[in-house]
Amino acid sequence: MNVLNIRLDDRLVHGVVATNWIPRMGIDRAVVIDRASMEDPMMKSALRMATPKSVFLSVIDLEKFLKNDRENKYGNEKVMIIVKNLQTIIDLADAGFPMKEVILGNMGRQGDASDAIPVTRYLAVNTETIAQTEYLHRKGIKLIGQLIPENTPVDFYNEMIKAINK
Repeated sequence: MNVLNIRLDDRLVHGVVATNWIPRMGIDRAVVIDRASMEDPMMKSALRMATPKSVFLSVIDLEKFLKNDRENKYGNEKVMIIVKNLQTIIDLADAGFPMKEVILGNMGRQGDASDAIPVTRYLAVNTETIAQTEYLHRKGIKLIGQLIPENTPVDFYNEMIKAINK
């Protein structure tokens, strides 16, 4: 498997992913790692409709993804991994899946929104996601804020520190 992009986007596969990221990177397979989506037939159907017809889509949980990776199920396919939240990135990292950076697309007010702090126009943090970001930073995984490929990549950790210290 040739992972070209790991993306956190709380909307998973949608217009920006389908019309910008996937074609620009020449993706063969989009892998959505999200148990709730995997177990929801309506959500799976919506994700399939949003994915370009030329691209394979897998909607699976973390365990299935790790098994598929060990068994080299995706061969030489160019893969984009899409997750909904930072916890899945942490779980991937803790399972030993190699990654150097993750592109953050949309990360709205996840979990308890009462303490949400906007970091960029499309990224916000709260107490939980601040701790998760710091954990990933300590593990050496760079989080890049970049909604669309044309945007200048932003070092999310640095921007988060600025936002919480305002």
